[in-house]
Amino acid sequence: MLKKATIALTEFANSHDRHQGRVALMYFAIVGSFAGGAIVSAFLQEWLGIRTIWVIAGALLLIIGYYAHLLHHKYGI
Repeated sequence: MLKKATIALTEFANSHDRHQGRVALMYFAIVGSFAGGAIVSAFLQEWLGIRTIWVIAGALLLIIGYYAHLLHHKYGI
């Protein structure tokens, strides 16, 4: 993902193509979310130990549920 983000950012910088700028932003957001999740998980593991996996699984279920809700309202799925 980081390679794709960097390529899209380079394309945006060279051609000023707004689509490539949005693609770069999306990929960097994914990379940043992954890194942020790893950091939060490391801190939670110090505090909660093995139960951290349940917190992370719950957060993922909430995110998936929210995404499904958005899809339902946008596309009627």
